[in-house]
Amino acid sequence: MSVLQGEPAGRRWPLYLVVALVALGALWLKVRLEAGQSLAEAQAIEAEGDALLAIAVYKDAVSWYSPGSGPVDDAVARLLAFSRDDVAPERALAAARALRGAIFAIRSTWSPYSEHLPELNDRIARLMTRGMAPEHEARHRALLERDHAPALGWSLLAVFAFVAWVGCLFGLATRGFDEDGAFSVTRSRYWLLGFALTAMLWMVGLALA
Repeated sequence: MSVLQGEPAGRRWPLYLVVALVALGALWLKVRLEAGQSLAEAQAIEAEGDALLAIAVYKDAVSWYSPGSGPVDDAVARLLAFSRDDVAPERALAAARALRGAIFAIRSTWSPYSEHLPELNDRIARLMTRGMAPEHEARHRALLERDHAPALGWSLLAVFAFVAWVGCLFGLATRGFDEDGAFSVTRSRYWLLGFALTAMLWMVGLALA
């Protein structure tokens, strides 16, 4: 008999909590190490003089974002420095685009480094419309400032409604039949109601997200 089999369920939650925290810590460490490795690679490439390739690898480092990750902060700072270099406009444009794309790629329920987006949008618009009339720059900036991300609230509703819909489907399949295997309206009425409501909420969430 295992140790857990002899323990009441109510006493096991501290162990489950420790296991969950260890798993999360291991995941954070893995992502942190990958970010550090990408940062070191980007710095080595930059030292060799290939700035454009270094920018691409710095972007990879940012994609390994985790809360409190120093290597990601360093990669963001380096991309910002490249984007502010007026001496090399093509390189500055590549860096601004890389960092902007990385910021959009790592956002979820919150958006790390989003405070840099206005500056990046301005830099990209200015560099893309060099030599053009001012209205072209303003139009390009307006396009960059559009946020096409799904609405967070409706997206969460769609996700939770889908999970609940699957749960109702499972409940209907396992609880909606009598001992003889015949479909029972009495047993399944609440599961059917939940199935219909969650399906409706799921579709509404997808439509409005």
